[in-house]
Amino acid sequence: MCKFFLLFLIFFANNFLFAQVNIEISKIRIALNEPFSIQIESVGEPIKTYSAFPEINGFKKLKNIQKAEIGDGTGEGTKKYIVIQQYHPKTKGNFLLPSFQMNINDFTKKSESYTIIVGAKDKKKPDLEDLEEEEIKNTEYNVNADAFLGLNTDKNEIFVGESVYLYLALYISKENSAPMKFIELEKQLENIAKQLKPANAWEENFDITTIQATTVFVNGREYEQRKIFEGVYFPLNKNSFYFPALNIKVWTKNKIATNESEDEKNNFDNPAKRIEKIFTSLPKTVKVKELPPHPLRERVAVGEFVITEDYYEYKAQTGQNAKYYFRISGEGNLTAFSEPNLYAPKGLEFYPPTLQQYIIKGQGKVSGNVTFEYNVLPKQAGKYYFEDHFQWIYFNSKKLKYDTLKPKCTWEVSGINWQDKAISTTQKDFYARINQESRNFLDDNFRKNWQFTLQILIVSMFIGVVFLLYQSFFNS
Repeated sequence: MCKFFLLFLIFFANNFLFAQVNIEISKIRIALNEPFSIQIESVGEPIKTYSAFPEINGFKKLKNIQKAEIGDGTGEGTKKYIVIQQYHPKTKGNFLLPSFQMNINDFTKKSESYTIIVGAKDKKKPDLEDLEEEEIKNTEYNVNADAFLGLNTDKNEIFVGESVYLYLALYISKENSAPMKFIELEKQLENIAKQLKPANAWEENFDITTIQATTVFVNGREYEQRKIFEGVYFPLNKNSFYFPALNIKVWTKNKIATNESEDEKNNFDNPAKRIEKIFTSLPKTVKVKELPPHPLRERVAVGEFVITEDYYEYKAQTGQNAKYYFRISGEGNLTAFSEPNLYAPKGLEFYPPTLQQYIIKGQGKVSGNVTFEYNVLPKQAGKYYFEDHFQWIYFNSKKLKYDTLKPKCTWEVSGINWQDKAISTTQKDFYARINQESRNFLDDNFRKNWQFTLQILIVSMFIGVVFLLYQSFFNS
């Protein structure tokens, strides 16, 4: 009896109190030119460790893993952390994804089996890009070397606020058969990250947790690329970025016996059979230039963005609180978004918006969306065109000019007109409070309250188990 209670206690604590991780899959009916994805999620705690994602018959498993964060933009609410593994279908047909389990932050989660149905290509969508093999053209690399350390950026010149993607990788020629192992890589990367971050930059570190080998071509020569650092930087002023020469230390071997197994070749435990080698990258400078003159150039976001709404027509009643929200999606520094300019009509009373950020880091960019949600109190009947009252100005880094996004939604309000005097101070305070609380408020507090309740329950159960053990001991 006591053992049963103890086992139940351990199971209960592990699965309901502490475990805040989950596995999600994308839709199982896709076109041949659509990706399939599996994502793991953690609420309140970053995903620091996770086991390998499964292989799927009939799909190519991409090596570029994406990471995402969902938050309220204030840093105060509970964040959700996501790791996304994408797969590209090779052909049409039905494919089985067997049941699998993954270790996520020392917790084990199991997913049921699914059948993925791949249909014909969707003509409205582009073909999937093969991001696994790429041609790197950089004459500064010593392409005659069997191995070298390369520091690369996707741009040599950017505007203030514009992103530059940077990665540091070790390149090993296919002709190079010498095994290599990074020496205390975590400590080396910590030092490298400090050296790379410019003082005048906002940094989005991709936090590489697993070193993967990818085939690339450098000036026509085939190499195995092992990325050890990735990040995106956004300049906060016009001072150029200077990235210094960096060192990375590895263990390698000069001689390998012909009868050695793969495990023996990659074993560096014996100091007598290993040598230390240091690879050094070349420094890199990225020029930063001012944005063109504009009254808002110190505040605008820089990148490529679009605005989306879930509906374009809405009917409301005067005196009844309603919600309106839209998303701004795209590529750029989403953490630096300012609120849209609002020119509220007399018949609608808007309260300050709450924000939700969804930020994806991966495939050489930072992208995602920011949702602005407003509480609105309709006070006068009429038709309201929101494109006349909202605008969000940004600098389009592709078109090289300032651009304005406007919503297309129309509200039709009916009912008797509300006068300002009909709204009491108490009601105003009530609506104001609604806007001050993020949409995460209820979820966050519900989780915390239940966690506290469950902790009390588990402590009570533990005391009960101790009591039963005590009785069992003295009655025996």
